Parts: sequence; structure tokens; C-alpha cells
Amino acid sequence: MRMLSGLCLISLLLGGAPESNVAERNDVIRAVAIGGEVRFNKNAPIFLRLLEPDEAKQERVARERVIELSGEDAARGAIRYEFNGLQPGRYAVKCFQDTNGNGKLDVGMFGPKEPWATFRLARPKLRAPRFEEMAFDASQDVTDADLLLR
Repeated sequence: MRMLSGLCLISLLLGGAPESNVAERNDVIRAVAIGGEVRFNKNAPIFLRLLEPDEAKQERVARERVIELSGEDAARGAIRYEFNGLQPGRYAVKCFQDTNGNGKLDVGMFGPKEPWATFRLARPKLRAPRFEEMAFDASQDVTDADLLLR
């Protein structure tokens, strides 16, 4: 019993219990931000989606934001956006401009009828881009995730 107490005392003197060190290391993970500029030609709300992979490596919406344009924004044809407080990881960004005001991206026989974009310019023919075609790693802030709606 005396030997066990001595080991505990030595452990505390050398840096504490191992569990507390693990917890301290996890708290050091710094949150990241992802942002950039959206350029557009029309005056209509912009729907931004930040995507992350689910368990099956398919896309899941991590965050969503709708930006109502001011007259100044519309005249400039560009706005800045940012998603803050994210865990480092794999993400994708896509957006569309809701020109008819129904709150969704309208798709016709040959693809989207409204302006849309993805970061990393994934625009395959005759199908929507897959998560891995748009995805990027964010281990630190990404400030140049620019989108050109067309």
C-alpha cells in the first residue's frame, strides 16, 4: 500500500494524472474559419452551405446561411462571407442565388436553372458534384474560398 501511495505522489509531481493531460491537450485544438467572396450578377438572396462528411463520406449540411443583398451589395456584385468556430476537418462550400424567391435551387432537365457555384469549381456534366469533388482540408483558417455564381 505504501508503494502505491509513493507511485501516486511521483505521478503527481511529474505532471499529474494522465487523464488530465489528455483533456488539456484536447482543449488546445484551435477553431478555424472558412470564408471568401461571392461574386454575382443578379439581385437575389444568396444561399450558402458549408458541408461536412457524414459516416458514409456523403455530404451533410454543417451550417447554412442566407444572405439578403442590400442595394450596395447588388451594385458592387460581390459580398464577403465567413463561417467561424469550426473544428479543423474536411469541408466543402456551395451556394446558389434564389432568383425566383422560392427558397430552393431549381433544377431542370439540363441542370440548375439558377446561378450556383462551389469552391474548388466542381461542375461535372449531367449530375450534381459529389462531396469529394468539392472538399478541402481546413486545418487552419481558409480565407480564399471564393465563389463565382453563374
